[in-house]
Parts: sequence; structure tokens; C-alpha cells
Amino acid sequence: MLDLQHAAGNAAVARTVEAGRHRHGPGCGHPAPVQREAARHEHGPGCGHGAALDTAPENQRGLLEAAKATPSSPLPGAFLSQAKAFYRNDRLSEGRVHDNPTAQRATAALGAQAMTVGKDIFLGPSAVGNTRILAHEASHLDKNLRGVRETGNDNGAGVTVTDPGQDSERAAETDGAAFEAGASTAPSVVAQRAVGAHGGERDGAVQRSTGATKAVVQRALDTALIASATETLGITRAVKIVEVPPGVRADVPFGKYPDGCVVGLSAADKELTVQQVNGWHDGSTPASEVVAQAGGGGYLAQYGIILTNSVAEGGYTVAQTIQHEMGHLKQHQDGFDVNMAGGRRALVEYHNILVNENALTGQLRTEYTSADNTIPSAVRARATQEGVNLANPWTALVNYVRTSGDAGQQRLLDAITAELGNSKYDEEEGRGFAKKPRRAKIQERVGRMYFNALFAQPAS
Repeated sequence: MLDLQHAAGNAAVARTVEAGRHRHGPGCGHPAPVQREAARHEHGPGCGHGAALDTAPENQRGLLEAAKATPSSPLPGAFLSQAKAFYRNDRLSEGRVHDNPTAQRATAALGAQAMTVGKDIFLGPSAVGNTRILAHEASHLDKNLRGVRETGNDNGAGVTVTDPGQDSERAAETDGAAFEAGASTAPSVVAQRAVGAHGGERDGAVQRSTGATKAVVQRALDTALIASATETLGITRAVKIVEVPPGVRADVPFGKYPDGCVVGLSAADKELTVQQVNGWHDGSTPASEVVAQAGGGGYLAQYGIILTNSVAEGGYTVAQTIQHEMGHLKQHQDGFDVNMAGGRRALVEYHNILVNENALTGQLRTEYTSADNTIPSAVRARATQEGVNLANPWTALVNYVRTSGDAGQQRLLDAITAELGNSKYDEEEGRGFAKKPRRAKIQERVGRMYFNALFAQPAS
């Protein structure tokens, strides 16, 4: 029985025409499942696809077998060389592409834009020249050549098709989008699961690319969360967010990222890259590694863009990272200086978490990092050299900003002081001699973070 594996967005149909209601599995001896990318084409008079006749169950199997028997060609040369590196599989050259009228009738009959059966890839009219779809089908080809069996359901014509929601289909769609975006390695290869006893070449199910949904990415930006944060904070500026997927090079423009990875970017913004906005030296570096240097996310005031990795850093979720960085956007909108140089970072970060982030999360975060609870001896020594008494870090901060700071720092400090006047900071924390009002604890942390950064380096 012919098995088909289909790509993202298809609905699998399943019933067996054989009397025994046979179920395919490893070693059953039957040909491959079909993987297909479902088409939006509507059949009708003059469409050239045989209208409803081809879609009848009794005709689909014969049409597919006829399509397999038609002349074929290798994957296009330029695409093939890139795909071999992307999938780390030199055997992709064994794949055969069918894009003739019979193959196009077969894809249409199975409701597909493209589909893969074993080593054979069938392209409908809309799939010819479509890099994402071809890369999607190459993902199925890669797995078929590696002997990774895909399950599927019989469509009533003796043809087994995969379900669009199954892992293999979502992985193929992600691979296709990543290839189009310029990633160096397929996400499915990076996170490849062991095939165990199923090693060796297999045909698998018919894999169809349906086109019914957009590309599946590692995770799509939560537009509802973004809209809620925008309303809660009263943000009136454009909210521009880029979620960096794994495997994409730092020199790939944001506009080529998979669907769902960018929100609010203008045409000009989409020409920017992680390399450009971060001043990174090497465009071949994975973009996610560059963003990780900033803790997995950041607000770029020069561009008004928030960057976040799709894999969260430092124990925080992507949603928490976005909420925190939207707080910096709000600060910028309100005219605060969000320059993070030196000790001023403490003022920017504590103002943000106390005034903005806590308003979004509904929680009371009172610490930026645990390092804010201590002052290293080297910092104390440097402070002494500079004539700064750190016995009370908050008092030292207030005095230092008044005498040596600038207007931007003073404004942030005043805003923090005003926020800490709220009665919710009256509650005491700690035990014994360490027991103090929450307000005092926060003040000390702000002071420590400020001077830990300011005096991090020995005096020259």
C-alpha cells in the first residue's frame, strides 16, 4: 500500500480500502506514506485537473502511481548544495523531482501543493520555484533517507497520509521556514532524535505540503500578551519586537525570519540584522548567540526594537523577557535616559522593574539580581579610594548622583524614590538584625548595584 507524508497544515484522512484494514508499520513491506503540502486550488471546468474525478478515492492511487512513473530530475543544483549542508545529508542528491502535468494532477487530487513519497517529490504549480516548500519537502526526504519512519492514516484510496499536527510535519514546516530565513542548519537536525531500531532507508507515509497554515516556528510571538502590555503601560509608540529563532545567522535580515518572529517592524526595520543592530563583528555567528550576550534579550533604543531569543535565558520565560523590555520601551517613551553605561544601569533597571514590570506581572519583584545583595571587597576598596562611604549604599548613591551624576540619573533616582513611597513597601523582610522594611532592602540593592558597576574596575 502506498504511504504519503504531508507537510504542515494538512488534514490527514484515514480509512483503508483493503478488506483486512491493514495498518502500516516498520517492516510491513509496503511502500512509503505520502507527505504533502495541501493546495488551495478549487477544481472546476477547464482547470485541467480532471475536476472531481481525480479526487475520487478510486482514482487517487492510480494517479499517484502514474505520477511516480513519469520522468523526473534531481533537486535543483544550487538548492541541492545548500540543502545538503543544511540537513547534513549528502544523500539528498538521490531525491527525484516530478513537476510535470501528471505530477501536478496527483498533487491536486490529494489536495496538495507538494508531496513526498520516499525519494520522490511531487510539485504542484504553486510549489515550483517556492524555496520554502521545496525545503519542507527536502526535510521529509532527509528523514526518509535516514530511515525515520513517519506514521499516517489511510485516505480510503489505499494511500496513507500524515497528519498535519504530528511532530514530523511541524518539524518539516519549521525546517522550510528556517532554510528560507538563511539558517545554517535545520532545526530538526539540531534537535534530532535517535532513530533507534528504525535505521536504514524507508519510504514512509505520503507527506503533503498543504499551504493551509503559515510556517510553524519554534514559537510565535504572543500578540495578545504584547497588546495587553501595550495597554497596561500606556505605550503609544510603535511596538517592534523580534524573536530570534535558533540556527539563523546574525547577518540575516529580520524580514527573512520565519512568520511569527517579528511584530511591528517597518519595511526599513526588516532590512536590519542582529549583526547590524548589535555592532557584531561576525555575520556568520548564530544570531541567538549574539542576543545571549545581552542575557537573551534587550531594548535597542536607537532602533526602538526589542530583541529576544526564542529560547529564554537566565531562568526567565520569553514572555517575561518581552514584558521587561517593553518596560524599557515605556521608559524611553516617557523621556527617561535608558543608557545602561556604568552605574546608571542600576537606576534604569530598578526603575523599570518597580514601576513597569511589576505592573505587568502583578507580582512584586524587588531584586534585579542576587549580586545586588553584596559588595565585593575590591569595590569597597575602590570606593574608599574615591572618597565614597558605602556603609549605607542608598545614602551614598543619593549623595553621589547629586554631586557627580547627571540630570538623567537624578530623574531616575527621583522616580524610584517616589515609587518607594508607596505603602506596599512598608512590610518588613528578613530576620533578626537583618529585618528591615522592604523599602530599605530595595534601596540598599539599588545602591549596591550602582557602585558594583561603577567601581568594577580598579582605578587607573
